[in-house]
Amino acid sequence: MTSFGTQVRPDQVATVVSAVGQDEYLVFIYDRHYLGASEEEISTLLDVETPVLEPRVTPLDGTLQAPLSIIRDAKDIHKDDILSLCDTFLQLFGLFDSHSQTLTNVITAHTDLARAIVEEQKAQSMALNVAMTNLESHNYAVSDGIRSFCLLADKDVALYSSLVDAVDLDLVILRDVIIHPSVYQLIQLDPEATKESLIDFVDHVSIMRAKQETADICQRLRASVRELNSVALDLQECERNLEKRIANSLDLQTLDTAVLDIREVQGKARFFRDKVKRDRDRVYHKIAEVLQVHPSDLGASSIQTLVGSSSTPDFLSDGMPPTLVSHAKKTFEALTHLADIHLADYISKLTSYESNVRSRVVELARTKRRSIERFIANMSVVSHLQSEIAGITPRLDSANKDLSDFKETQAAHTLEIPHQALYAYGTLLIEIVRRKEYATILVENAATLADLLANLRAKEQDRRDLFTRNITTLLPFKLKGKRYLIEKTKLT
Repeated sequence: MTSFGTQVRPDQVATVVSAVGQDEYLVFIYDRHYLGASEEEISTLLDVETPVLEPRVTPLDGTLQAPLSIIRDAKDIHKDDILSLCDTFLQLFGLFDSHSQTLTNVITAHTDLARAIVEEQKAQSMALNVAMTNLESHNYAVSDGIRSFCLLADKDVALYSSLVDAVDLDLVILRDVIIHPSVYQLIQLDPEATKESLIDFVDHVSIMRAKQETADICQRLRASVRELNSVALDLQECERNLEKRIANSLDLQTLDTAVLDIREVQGKARFFRDKVKRDRDRVYHKIAEVLQVHPSDLGASSIQTLVGSSSTPDFLSDGMPPTLVSHAKKTFEALTHLADIHLADYISKLTSYESNVRSRVVELARTKRRSIERFIANMSVVSHLQSEIAGITPRLDSANKDLSDFKETQAAHTLEIPHQALYAYGTLLIEIVRRKEYATILVENAATLADLLANLRAKEQDRRDLFTRNITTLLPFKLKGKRYLIEKTKLT
């Protein structure tokens, strides 16, 4: 499915994926397997998708106990103590450096993990929105079809119901209307037929059959309208409820804020990590000053390796000047104070930052697990509604066909025959009187109307043609072929 909610057939995938520019889309692929998966399968999926955090960092408490005891217990510094204390300080600040690096690496890894977790939830949200867009388009299409059908069906039911309700009264009136004797000469009758009223000229059985068929179709149409309207309302209500649930289930802004907070903590951790690294370099330079060696010579695993080497400090061989002892003592005091700052401030804050980020990522991991659960649940609802919509289309087509097939039958037209017969018979009587009056007026006013006769005759011919075309076909009987007989007929 594309990002616009358009479903893509397998043969279209290559074209869609390779499209560029305005035709470029994101393509979402949905795994329908989990829509009907068991609780155990979903639980397994959640366990697999739940991210694994970095191992917890072992605290420095036990590791620092020995070197801290050494530097804090050192009172009077002798020549033999210098190498040992220098080595202890290098080890101590090396521990600070490696531990801060480990904490920073874990914080960085968890920050990247947090960002990935949020991006995955955004992708889920986008995929769900795409599925909802597709659902909305299908729901709108079927609702529009139902609305169009119901409008047409309501109109036809009103018409057919009025015919059904009126047909009995029309038949009673036809039974009471006796054919005027003067009209008989106009009617094509079987010599042996005895027909006195208009009811004798209509097929009563066909009319009653048409009445029943029309009543039946009206009942079916009413039922279809009620059922389809109810289904359309239910679908719209389900869609609205689903939209509300989706809107309330995931707050992407809160997730973005959480990532920003974590990145802010990561920035602070990097700041203190840089300070630890900088202080380690400073410690190396200070120790090098005490030992009167180049800092690069301190890269060995232990200062004890300096003894007997080409880099052996001169004072170890020639004796330690009093000024050097004083300088070493001040340096060691400063480094001891710096070590306390690292413990109380830098390492403590880095440990706190790591714990803070870890707890936030744990919560984000829980959020992702809940997000997957809700995504599967919401997609199951979407799938169910799509199935309901797909099931409505055949029912709507069937209802439309039922109505169309009925219109093609003669049942609806047959019900109009009694009313049309009354109207046509009354019009026939009026026509007979009118033509008689016309003939009388024509004879009496022939001299004065000579100049208007042609125009009047043309209008008369139009009226007669209109009568022949529209009225004679509605009469329940056939008139004889000689058109002048109407003029000869008299109504008394």
